[in-house]
Amino acid sequence: MKKYTDVDIIAELQKLVDSHVDSYKEDFDIDKRIIRRAAESQNPEDKTLMWFCRPHGTHCLNENQVFIQGTRDHNTFRFYAEQTYDECIARVIVPKAVKRGKVFGDVFEINYREQAANVAQNSVAPDHDRLTFADGFVLEAPCRSSFDAAMALVSEHGGVQAHRTLPKDAEALTEVLTKQKSRRDRLPEAERTETLAPLPVAELRKYEAVKKAHPDALVCFAQNGYFELYGKDAEKAAPLLGTKLLEKKVRGKPSMPVTGFRESAWVAGSHKLWKSGADVFLSKDGETFKELKAADYIPVGATLNVDGIKCRIDAVDFAADEVRLTNIEDKNRPIRFSESIQYIRSYVEDAGTAIYDTIPKKPATRKSIRDKLKSAQKAQPPHVDAQDGCARCSHALGCCQEGAVTAHAYGQMGLEVAAYGDDRLRQVHAGSLLQTLKKRNVDAHTCTPTLQRIQQILCVNGFGGVGDIAKEGHLDAFLHIYLLLGGAKLMNIF
Repeated sequence: MKKYTDVDIIAELQKLVDSHVDSYKEDFDIDKRIIRRAAESQNPEDKTLMWFCRPHGTHCLNENQVFIQGTRDHNTFRFYAEQTYDECIARVIVPKAVKRGKVFGDVFEINYREQAANVAQNSVAPDHDRLTFADGFVLEAPCRSSFDAAMALVSEHGGVQAHRTLPKDAEALTEVLTKQKSRRDRLPEAERTETLAPLPVAELRKYEAVKKAHPDALVCFAQNGYFELYGKDAEKAAPLLGTKLLEKKVRGKPSMPVTGFRESAWVAGSHKLWKSGADVFLSKDGETFKELKAADYIPVGATLNVDGIKCRIDAVDFAADEVRLTNIEDKNRPIRFSESIQYIRSYVEDAGTAIYDTIPKKPATRKSIRDKLKSAQKAQPPHVDAQDGCARCSHALGCCQEGAVTAHAYGQMGLEVAAYGDDRLRQVHAGSLLQTLKKRNVDAHTCTPTLQRIQQILCVNGFGGVGDIAKEGHLDAFLHIYLLLGGAKLMNIF
Protein backbone atom coordinates (compact mmCIF):
# COMPACT_ATOMS: atom_id res chain seq x y z
CA MET A 1 0.00 0.00 0.00
CA LYS A 2 1.21 3.48 -0.86
CA LYS A 3 0.15 7.10 -0.65
CA TYR A 4 -0.09 9.85 -3.26
CA THR A 5 0.30 13.34 -1.84
CA ASP A 6 -0.82 16.62 -3.38
CA VAL A 7 -2.36 15.03 -6.46
CA ASP A 8 -5.42 15.71 -8.58
CA ILE A 9 -7.82 13.47 -6.64
CA ILE A 10 -10.51 13.22 -9.30
CA ALA A 11 -7.93 12.24 -11.92
CA GLU A 12 -6.49 9.53 -9.67
CA LEU A 13 -9.91 8.01 -8.93
CA GLN A 14 -11.02 8.31 -12.55
CA LYS A 15 -8.27 5.85 -13.50
CA LEU A 16 -9.82 3.26 -11.17
CA VAL A 17 -13.34 3.94 -12.44
CA ASP A 18 -12.23 3.50 -16.05
CA SER A 19 -10.39 0.24 -15.36
CA HIS A 20 -12.69 -1.40 -12.78
CA VAL A 21 -16.30 -0.16 -13.07
CA ASP A 22 -18.42 -1.77 -15.77
CA SER A 23 -21.80 -0.17 -15.10
CA TYR A 24 -23.31 2.76 -13.21
CA LYS A 25 -20.23 4.87 -13.83
CA GLU A 26 -22.47 7.92 -13.36
CA ASP A 27 -22.23 7.26 -9.60
CA PHE A 28 -18.83 8.89 -9.82
CA ASP A 29 -20.47 12.20 -10.76
CA ILE A 30 -22.09 12.23 -7.31
CA ASP A 31 -18.72 11.41 -5.74
CA LYS A 32 -17.11 14.38 -7.50
CA ARG A 33 -19.59 16.78 -5.89
CA ILE A 34 -19.00 15.25 -2.45
CA ILE A 35 -15.22 15.51 -2.86
CA ARG A 36 -15.44 19.13 -3.96
CA ARG A 37 -17.67 20.08 -1.01
CA ALA A 38 -15.20 18.41 1.35
CA ALA A 39 -12.33 20.44 -0.12
CA GLU A 40 -14.27 23.67 0.34
CA SER A 41 -15.57 22.84 3.84
CA GLN A 42 -14.04 24.47 6.91
CA ASN A 43 -15.23 21.62 9.18
CA PRO A 44 -12.38 19.15 9.94
CA GLU A 45 -14.91 16.32 10.27
CA ASP A 46 -15.79 16.70 6.58
CA LYS A 47 -12.23 16.51 5.30
CA THR A 48 -11.53 12.75 5.30
CA LEU A 49 -13.52 10.50 2.97
CA MET A 50 -13.56 6.74 2.35
CA TRP A 51 -14.14 5.91 -1.31
CA PHE A 52 -14.48 2.57 -3.01
CA CYS A 53 -15.55 1.23 -6.38
CA ARG A 54 -16.94 -2.12 -7.51
CA PRO A 55 -17.93 -3.52 -10.89
CA HIS A 56 -21.37 -1.94 -10.60
CA GLY A 57 -20.84 1.51 -9.12
CA THR A 58 -18.90 3.74 -6.70
CA HIS A 59 -19.43 5.09 -3.18
CA CYS A 60 -17.96 8.10 -1.35
CA LEU A 61 -18.49 8.10 2.43
CA ASN A 62 -17.48 10.26 5.40
CA GLU A 63 -14.83 8.53 7.55
CA ASN A 64 -16.24 10.05 10.73
CA GLN A 65 -19.66 8.51 10.05
CA VAL A 66 -18.23 5.18 8.85
CA PHE A 67 -16.82 4.57 12.34
CA ILE A 68 -20.17 5.22 14.09
CA GLN A 69 -22.38 2.13 14.30
CA GLY A 70 -25.71 2.08 12.51
CA THR A 71 -25.13 5.04 10.21
CA ARG A 72 -25.79 4.79 6.48
CA ASP A 73 -22.08 5.25 5.78
CA HIS A 74 -21.13 2.53 8.29
CA ASN A 75 -23.60 -0.03 6.88
CA THR A 76 -22.73 0.72 3.24
CA PHE A 77 -19.00 0.29 3.74
CA ARG A 78 -19.41 -3.07 5.49
CA PHE A 79 -22.16 -4.48 3.27
CA TYR A 80 -20.16 -5.30 0.11
CA ALA A 81 -17.42 -6.98 2.14
CA GLU A 82 -19.78 -9.08 4.28
CA GLN A 83 -22.68 -9.76 1.90
CA THR A 84 -21.13 -9.99 -1.59
CA TYR A 85 -18.13 -11.34 -3.38
CA ASP A 86 -17.65 -8.17 -5.41
CA GLU A 87 -14.05 -7.18 -6.04
CA CYS A 88 -13.82 -3.73 -4.49
CA ILE A 89 -10.97 -1.23 -4.61
CA ALA A 90 -10.85 1.31 -1.78
CA ARG A 91 -9.05 4.58 -1.06
CA VAL A 92 -8.98 7.06 1.80
CA ILE A 93 -8.93 10.56 0.33
CA VAL A 94 -8.21 13.90 1.99
CA PRO A 95 -9.25 16.83 -0.25
CA LYS A 96 -7.30 19.98 0.61
CA ALA A 97 -7.86 22.69 -1.97
CA VAL A 98 -9.44 23.56 -5.29
CA LYS A 99 -6.92 24.94 -7.78
CA ARG A 100 -7.79 25.95 -11.32
CA GLY A 101 -11.01 23.95 -11.07
CA LYS A 102 -9.27 20.77 -9.85
CA VAL A 103 -9.41 19.24 -6.37
CA PHE A 104 -5.94 18.56 -4.97
CA GLY A 105 -5.14 16.50 -1.90
CA ASP A 106 -3.86 13.13 -0.66
CA VAL A 107 -4.93 9.63 -1.72
CA PHE A 108 -4.11 6.55 0.42
CA GLU A 109 -4.38 2.95 -0.78
CA ILE A 110 -6.23 0.57 1.57
CA ASN A 111 -7.36 -3.04 1.39
CA TYR A 112 -11.14 -2.87 1.24
CA ARG A 113 -12.02 -6.10 3.05
CA GLU A 114 -9.40 -5.57 5.76
CA GLN A 115 -10.66 -2.05 6.30
CA ALA A 116 -14.28 -3.27 6.48
CA ALA A 117 -13.26 -5.69 9.24
CA ASN A 118 -11.42 -2.85 10.99
CA VAL A 119 -14.60 -0.71 10.84
CA ALA A 120 -16.72 -3.53 12.28
CA GLN A 121 -14.31 -4.02 15.18
CA ASN A 122 -13.48 -0.41 16.12
CA SER A 123 -16.69 1.56 15.50
CA VAL A 124 -18.29 3.43 18.41
CA ALA A 125 -21.95 3.58 19.49
CA PRO A 126 -24.22 6.40 18.25
CA ASP A 127 -25.96 8.88 20.54
CA HIS A 128 -28.33 11.01 18.43
CA ASP A 129 -28.71 12.72 15.05
CA ARG A 130 -28.19 16.36 14.21
CA LEU A 131 -30.02 17.71 11.15
CA THR A 132 -29.49 21.15 9.61
CA PHE A 133 -32.27 22.67 7.47
CA ALA A 134 -32.16 25.10 4.56
CA ASP A 135 -32.99 28.12 6.74
CA GLY A 136 -30.27 27.21 9.28
CA PHE A 137 -32.56 25.56 11.80
CA VAL A 138 -30.86 22.65 13.62
CA LEU A 139 -32.79 19.63 14.89
CA GLU A 140 -31.35 17.28 17.54
CA ALA A 141 -33.31 13.99 17.55
CA PRO A 142 -32.88 10.29 18.48
CA CYS A 143 -31.36 8.25 15.68
CA ARG A 144 -34.44 6.06 15.14
CA SER A 145 -36.96 8.91 14.97
CA SER A 146 -34.88 11.68 13.38
CA PHE A 147 -36.18 11.02 9.85
CA ASP A 148 -39.89 11.31 10.82
CA ALA A 149 -39.16 14.42 12.90
CA ALA A 150 -37.35 16.03 9.99
CA MET A 151 -40.17 15.37 7.50
CA ALA A 152 -42.59 17.19 9.81
CA LEU A 153 -40.40 20.34 9.71
CA VAL A 154 -39.57 20.48 5.99
CA SER A 155 -42.54 22.65 5.09
CA GLU A 156 -41.55 25.20 7.75
CA HIS A 157 -37.71 25.21 7.47
CA GLY A 158 -37.03 23.83 4.01
CA GLY A 159 -35.09 20.70 3.05
CA VAL A 160 -32.43 19.01 5.16
CA GLN A 161 -28.98 20.28 4.13
CA ALA A 162 -26.80 18.19 6.49
CA HIS A 163 -27.33 15.02 8.50
CA ARG A 164 -24.77 13.88 11.03
CA THR A 165 -24.86 11.20 13.73
CA LEU A 166 -23.02 12.08 16.93
CA PRO A 167 -21.22 9.40 19.02
CA LYS A 168 -21.92 8.61 22.65
CA ASP A 169 -18.21 8.75 23.39
CA ALA A 170 -16.65 11.53 21.26
CA GLU A 171 -13.19 10.96 22.76
CA ALA A 172 -13.26 7.28 21.81
CA LEU A 173 -14.15 8.19 18.21
CA THR A 174 -11.34 10.76 18.10
CA GLU A 175 -8.87 8.12 19.31
CA VAL A 176 -10.00 5.65 16.62
CA LEU A 177 -9.69 8.23 13.83
CA THR A 178 -6.26 9.35 15.10
CA LYS A 179 -4.98 5.76 14.88
CA GLN A 180 -6.35 5.46 11.37
CA LYS A 181 -4.53 8.64 10.32
CA SER A 182 -1.25 7.57 11.93
CA ARG A 183 -1.38 4.22 10.14
CA ARG A 184 -1.92 5.66 6.67
CA ASP A 185 0.59 8.49 7.15
CA ARG A 186 3.29 5.85 7.55
CA LEU A 187 2.62 4.48 4.09
CA PRO A 188 5.50 5.00 1.63
CA GLU A 189 5.18 7.64 -1.06
CA ALA A 190 4.30 6.21 -4.46
CA GLU A 191 6.56 6.86 -7.40
CA ARG A 192 4.78 9.18 -9.77
CA THR A 193 4.55 8.82 -13.49
CA GLU A 194 4.04 12.44 -14.31
CA THR A 195 2.21 13.53 -17.43
CA LEU A 196 2.30 17.13 -18.48
CA ALA A 197 -0.29 19.04 -20.41
CA PRO A 198 0.77 19.62 -24.04
CA LEU A 199 2.22 23.03 -24.86
CA PRO A 200 -0.12 24.91 -27.24
CA VAL A 201 1.50 26.14 -30.42
CA ALA A 202 0.61 29.75 -29.54
CA GLU A 203 2.45 29.41 -26.22
CA LEU A 204 5.41 27.78 -27.96
CA ARG A 205 5.72 30.81 -30.24
CA LYS A 206 5.68 33.13 -27.23
CA TYR A 207 8.42 31.06 -25.62
CA GLU A 208 10.52 31.07 -28.77
CA ALA A 209 10.24 34.86 -28.96
CA VAL A 210 11.44 35.21 -25.36
CA LYS A 211 14.28 32.74 -25.92
CA LYS A 212 15.36 34.57 -29.06
CA ALA A 213 15.56 37.81 -27.08
CA HIS A 214 17.55 36.09 -24.30
CA PRO A 215 19.54 33.32 -26.05
CA ASP A 216 22.20 32.93 -23.35
CA ALA A 217 19.81 32.88 -20.38
CA LEU A 218 17.97 29.98 -18.77
CA VAL A 219 14.43 30.99 -19.73
CA CYS A 220 11.74 29.95 -17.23
CA PHE A 221 8.33 30.10 -18.94
CA ALA A 222 5.15 30.20 -16.81
CA GLN A 223 2.73 27.36 -17.64
CA ASN A 224 -0.04 25.77 -15.54
CA GLY A 225 1.28 27.00 -12.20
CA TYR A 226 4.91 26.13 -12.98
CA PHE A 227 7.93 27.90 -14.40
CA GLU A 228 9.04 25.46 -17.09
CA LEU A 229 12.37 25.20 -18.92
CA TYR A 230 12.59 23.50 -22.29
CA GLY A 231 15.19 21.83 -24.50
CA LYS A 232 18.84 22.40 -23.61
CA ASP A 233 17.83 24.78 -20.81
CA ALA A 234 15.88 21.91 -19.20
CA GLU A 235 18.81 19.51 -19.53
CA LYS A 236 21.11 22.01 -17.82
CA ALA A 237 18.60 23.04 -15.15
CA ALA A 238 17.33 19.60 -14.01
CA PRO A 239 20.48 18.61 -12.03
CA LEU A 240 20.73 22.13 -10.58
CA LEU A 241 17.11 22.05 -9.39
CA GLY A 242 17.18 18.40 -8.36
CA THR A 243 14.11 17.75 -10.54
CA LYS A 244 13.18 15.14 -13.12
CA LEU A 245 13.70 15.67 -16.82
CA LEU A 246 10.35 14.92 -18.48
CA GLU A 247 8.97 15.16 -22.00
CA LYS A 248 6.65 17.99 -23.06
CA LYS A 249 4.36 17.36 -25.98
CA VAL A 250 3.84 20.14 -28.49
CA ARG A 251 0.79 19.87 -30.69
CA GLY A 252 1.88 19.12 -34.24
CA LYS A 253 5.59 18.99 -33.34
CA PRO A 254 8.05 16.57 -31.70
CA SER A 255 8.10 16.50 -27.90
CA MET A 256 10.95 18.22 -26.07
CA PRO A 257 12.69 17.88 -22.68
CA VAL A 258 11.14 19.89 -19.85
CA THR A 259 11.72 20.52 -16.17
CA GLY A 260 10.81 23.33 -13.79
CA PHE A 261 9.51 24.47 -10.43
CA ARG A 262 6.25 25.78 -8.99
CA GLU A 263 5.45 29.45 -9.46
CA SER A 264 5.04 29.78 -5.69
CA ALA A 265 8.65 28.58 -5.27
CA TRP A 266 10.15 30.92 -7.88
CA VAL A 267 12.54 32.57 -5.43
CA ALA A 268 14.22 29.31 -4.40
CA GLY A 269 14.09 27.83 -7.90
CA SER A 270 15.57 30.81 -9.72
CA HIS A 271 18.27 31.20 -7.04
CA LYS A 272 19.42 27.60 -7.58
CA LEU A 273 19.91 28.37 -11.26
CA TRP A 274 21.46 31.78 -10.67
CA LYS A 275 24.12 30.56 -8.25
CA SER A 276 25.40 28.18 -10.93
CA GLY A 277 26.68 31.20 -12.84
CA ALA A 278 23.85 31.39 -15.36
CA ASP A 279 21.69 34.29 -16.48
CA VAL A 280 18.10 33.52 -15.49
CA PHE A 281 15.02 35.03 -17.12
CA LEU A 282 11.48 34.40 -15.81
CA SER A 283 8.61 35.17 -18.19
CA LYS A 284 4.92 35.17 -17.28
CA ASP A 285 1.92 36.26 -19.35
CA GLY A 286 4.22 37.66 -22.03
CA GLU A 287 6.03 39.99 -19.62
CA THR A 288 9.27 39.96 -17.67
CA PHE A 289 8.60 38.46 -14.24
CA LYS A 290 12.22 38.52 -13.02
CA GLU A 291 15.66 38.77 -14.58
CA LEU A 292 18.86 37.70 -12.84
CA LYS A 293 22.28 38.38 -14.35
CA ALA A 294 25.14 36.00 -13.60
CA ALA A 295 27.52 38.96 -13.38
CA ASP A 296 25.51 40.30 -10.44
CA TYR A 297 25.86 37.15 -8.31
CA ILE A 298 29.55 37.82 -7.62
CA PRO A 299 30.33 41.25 -9.20
CA VAL A 300 33.84 41.06 -10.63
CA GLY A 301 35.83 44.27 -10.12
CA ALA A 302 33.81 45.35 -7.10
CA THR A 303 35.38 46.29 -3.78
CA LEU A 304 34.20 44.19 -0.83
CA ASN A 305 34.97 44.01 2.87
CA VAL A 306 35.71 40.38 3.78
CA ASP A 307 36.21 39.82 7.51
CA GLY A 308 36.95 43.53 7.84
CA ILE A 309 39.58 43.48 5.08
CA LYS A 310 39.14 45.61 1.99
CA CYS A 311 39.37 43.36 -1.07
CA ARG A 312 38.85 43.51 -4.80
CA ILE A 313 36.99 40.70 -6.58
CA ASP A 314 39.21 39.66 -9.49
CA ALA A 315 37.50 36.61 -10.99
CA VAL A 316 34.87 33.92 -10.40
CA ASP A 317 35.16 30.26 -11.42
CA PHE A 318 31.74 28.66 -10.88
CA ALA A 319 32.95 25.23 -12.03
CA ALA A 320 35.72 25.22 -9.42
CA ASP A 321 33.57 26.97 -6.77
CA GLU A 322 36.25 29.62 -6.39
CA VAL A 323 36.39 33.40 -6.14
CA ARG A 324 39.79 35.02 -6.63
CA LEU A 325 40.36 38.21 -4.65
CA THR A 326 43.10 40.70 -3.86
CA ASN A 327 43.69 42.24 -0.46
CA ILE A 328 44.12 45.95 -1.27
CA GLU A 329 44.53 47.27 2.27
CA ASP A 330 48.17 47.99 1.41
CA LYS A 331 48.31 49.21 -2.21
CA ASN A 332 52.06 48.64 -2.34
CA ARG A 333 51.75 45.00 -1.24
CA PRO A 334 48.56 43.48 -2.67
CA ILE A 335 47.89 39.94 -1.46
CA ARG A 336 45.96 37.53 -3.67
CA PHE A 337 43.84 34.73 -2.21
CA SER A 338 40.76 32.58 -2.96
CA GLU A 339 37.50 31.75 -1.19
CA SER A 340 34.42 29.66 -1.96
CA ILE A 341 31.59 31.24 -3.92
CA GLN A 342 28.97 30.85 -1.18
CA TYR A 343 31.30 32.39 1.40
CA ILE A 344 31.86 35.50 -0.72
CA ARG A 345 28.20 35.59 -1.75
CA SER A 346 27.22 36.01 1.91
CA TYR A 347 29.33 39.19 2.06
CA VAL A 348 27.87 40.41 -1.24
CA GLU A 349 24.36 40.01 0.20
CA ASP A 350 25.38 41.88 3.35
CA ALA A 351 26.81 44.72 1.28
CA GLY A 352 23.53 45.16 -0.61
CA THR A 353 23.18 47.13 -3.81
CA ALA A 354 25.95 49.55 -2.79
CA ILE A 355 28.58 47.00 -3.85
CA TYR A 356 27.66 47.46 -7.50
CA ASP A 357 28.62 51.15 -7.28
CA THR A 358 32.21 50.14 -6.50
CA ILE A 359 32.72 48.44 -9.88
CA PRO A 360 35.06 50.63 -12.00
CA LYS A 361 33.39 52.15 -15.02
CA LYS A 362 34.62 50.80 -18.34
CA PRO A 363 36.39 53.38 -20.52
CA ALA A 364 34.48 54.62 -23.49
CA THR A 365 35.15 52.66 -26.67
CA ARG A 366 37.73 54.42 -28.84
CA LYS A 367 36.23 55.64 -32.07
CA SER A 368 37.74 54.01 -35.14
CA ILE A 369 39.52 56.11 -37.76
CA ARG A 370 36.95 55.22 -40.39
CA ASP A 371 34.08 56.35 -38.09
CA LYS A 372 35.92 59.61 -37.42
CA LEU A 373 36.42 60.15 -41.12
CA LYS A 374 32.72 59.60 -41.79
CA SER A 375 31.66 61.91 -38.98
CA ALA A 376 33.98 64.63 -40.36
CA GLN A 377 32.14 64.77 -43.68
CA LYS A 378 29.64 67.26 -42.27
CA ALA A 379 32.39 69.78 -41.47
CA GLN A 380 34.68 69.70 -44.49
CA PRO A 381 36.52 72.75 -45.91
CA PRO A 382 35.26 74.15 -49.22
CA HIS A 383 36.57 72.45 -52.35
CA VAL A 384 39.55 74.13 -53.99
CA ASP A 385 41.74 73.23 -56.88
CA ALA A 386 45.09 71.70 -56.13
CA GLN A 387 47.01 74.76 -57.26
CA ASP A 388 45.04 77.12 -55.01
CA GLY A 389 46.50 75.76 -51.77
CA CYS A 390 44.70 74.80 -48.55
CA ALA A 391 41.27 76.32 -47.88
CA ARG A 392 41.79 76.40 -44.09
CA CYS A 393 45.24 77.95 -43.97
CA SER A 394 47.33 80.38 -45.96
CA HIS A 395 50.06 77.89 -46.76
CA ALA A 396 50.77 76.77 -50.26
CA LEU A 397 50.08 73.16 -51.18
CA GLY A 398 53.75 72.33 -50.69
CA CYS A 399 53.37 72.79 -46.95
CA CYS A 400 52.22 69.16 -46.79
CA GLN A 401 55.81 68.10 -47.26
CA GLU A 402 56.63 69.73 -43.94
CA GLY A 403 53.64 68.34 -42.09
CA ALA A 404 51.76 71.65 -41.62
CA VAL A 405 48.65 70.76 -43.57
CA THR A 406 48.75 67.21 -42.20
CA ALA A 407 48.56 68.47 -38.63
CA HIS A 408 45.86 70.89 -39.66
CA ALA A 409 43.85 68.08 -41.29
CA TYR A 410 43.99 65.99 -38.15
CA GLY A 411 42.67 68.87 -36.10
CA GLN A 412 39.83 69.59 -38.50
CA MET A 413 38.55 66.05 -38.20
CA GLY A 414 38.64 66.09 -34.40
CA LEU A 415 41.34 63.45 -34.17
CA GLU A 416 43.34 63.29 -30.98
CA VAL A 417 46.58 63.46 -32.98
CA ALA A 418 48.94 66.38 -33.55
CA ALA A 419 52.18 64.74 -34.60
CA TYR A 420 53.00 63.79 -38.16
CA GLY A 421 53.13 60.03 -38.74
CA ASP A 422 51.52 58.95 -35.41
CA ASP A 423 51.97 55.16 -34.96
CA ARG A 424 48.33 54.61 -34.05
CA LEU A 425 47.27 56.07 -37.37
CA ARG A 426 49.79 54.09 -39.34
CA GLN A 427 47.81 50.96 -38.41
CA VAL A 428 45.16 52.14 -40.84
CA HIS A 429 46.95 52.90 -44.10
CA ALA A 430 45.66 54.15 -47.36
CA GLY A 431 46.08 50.87 -49.14
CA SER A 432 42.29 50.51 -49.22
CA LEU A 433 42.25 53.25 -51.87
CA LEU A 434 44.40 51.19 -54.22
CA GLN A 435 42.48 47.99 -53.46
CA THR A 436 39.19 49.67 -54.27
CA LEU A 437 40.51 50.99 -57.56
CA LYS A 438 41.74 47.52 -58.50
CA LYS A 439 38.42 45.89 -57.58
CA ARG A 440 36.64 48.30 -59.87
CA ASN A 441 39.15 47.66 -62.68
CA VAL A 442 40.07 51.34 -62.85
CA ASP A 443 43.41 52.24 -64.42
CA ALA A 444 45.23 54.75 -62.24
CA HIS A 445 46.21 56.65 -65.39
CA THR A 446 42.65 56.95 -66.66
CA CYS A 447 41.98 60.59 -67.43
CA THR A 448 39.01 61.28 -65.18
CA PRO A 449 38.75 64.52 -63.21
CA THR A 450 38.83 62.74 -59.85
CA LEU A 451 41.82 60.54 -60.62
CA GLN A 452 43.66 63.42 -62.23
CA ARG A 453 43.23 65.40 -59.05
CA ILE A 454 44.40 62.47 -56.89
CA GLN A 455 47.45 61.98 -59.10
CA GLN A 456 48.22 65.69 -59.05
CA ILE A 457 48.08 65.89 -55.26
CA LEU A 458 50.19 62.78 -54.85
CA CYS A 459 52.88 64.18 -57.13
CA VAL A 460 52.89 67.56 -55.37
CA ASN A 461 53.39 65.77 -52.08
CA GLY A 462 56.34 63.82 -53.38
CA PHE A 463 54.63 60.46 -54.12
CA GLY A 464 54.83 58.72 -57.43
CA GLY A 465 51.22 57.57 -57.38
CA VAL A 466 48.52 55.61 -55.60
CA GLY A 467 50.79 52.59 -55.25
CA ASP A 468 53.23 54.55 -53.11
CA ILE A 469 50.52 55.28 -50.58
CA ALA A 470 49.76 51.59 -50.22
CA LYS A 471 53.43 50.69 -50.09
CA GLU A 472 54.56 53.31 -47.62
CA GLY A 473 51.36 53.53 -45.57
CA HIS A 474 51.32 57.34 -45.62
CA LEU A 475 47.97 58.04 -44.05
CA ASP A 476 48.77 61.75 -43.82
CA ALA A 477 48.70 62.01 -47.61
CA PHE A 478 45.42 60.18 -47.74
CA LEU A 479 43.89 62.57 -45.17
CA HIS A 480 45.15 65.54 -47.13
CA ILE A 481 43.56 64.18 -50.34
CA TYR A 482 40.39 63.59 -48.36
CA LEU A 483 40.17 67.24 -47.34
CA LEU A 484 41.19 68.79 -50.66
CA LEU A 485 38.61 66.76 -52.59
CA GLY A 486 35.82 67.68 -50.22
CA GLY A 487 35.70 64.35 -48.38
CA ALA A 488 32.59 62.84 -49.86
CA LYS A 489 33.95 62.76 -53.39
CA LEU A 490 36.89 60.62 -52.36
CA MET A 491 34.78 58.36 -50.15
CA ASN A 492 32.43 57.71 -53.05
CA ILE A 493 35.08 55.76 -54.91
CA PHE A 494 35.56 53.34 -51.97
